[in-house]
Amino acid sequence: MLSDNVIYNFYYAWWKKIDKTIFLLIIFLFGLGLFFSLVSTSLIASDKLNTNNYFFFFKHLIYICLGILILIFFSSLNKKPLFTLSILLFFISLFFLPRFQPIELVKPFTIIFIATILSSEKNYNIYYKYFISFIVIVPISFLLMMQPDIG
Repeated sequence: MLSDNVIYNFYYAWWKKIDKTIFLLIIFLFGLGLFFSLVSTSLIASDKLNTNNYFFFFKHLIYICLGILILIFFSSLNKKPLFTLSILLFFISLFFLPRFQPIELVKPFTIIFIATILSSEKNYNIYYKYFISFIVIVPISFLLMMQPDIG
């Protein structure tokens, strides 16, 4: 009984807090990508790779479920822990995950990191905030340009 109440309170607080339009657009894009992975590559690639016809569809579905869980986790955090965690994950993914193509993990944390800089309530000059944001974006831009092509 207690666990049902905790789950309900968590869900209610989370649903009240999120931007429903953006959330539904994300779900729509997930569904659209899932649909295209089903109709475009599954049958052709599975014949060439000698796998199940729906191998890529199920693989994509697993990643979508994982992405939704991560989305719910990060959207349920309050502002201060989210900013702290995003700065930490930004630097970890930038420097310590070279096999993962860390730039893909850096992108969302970069957005949050720059938003933190720009929305800072300290009395910094706005041009100073823009300069710091620029300093953050430059190395990421070079990483994007230097990212090796796969294929």
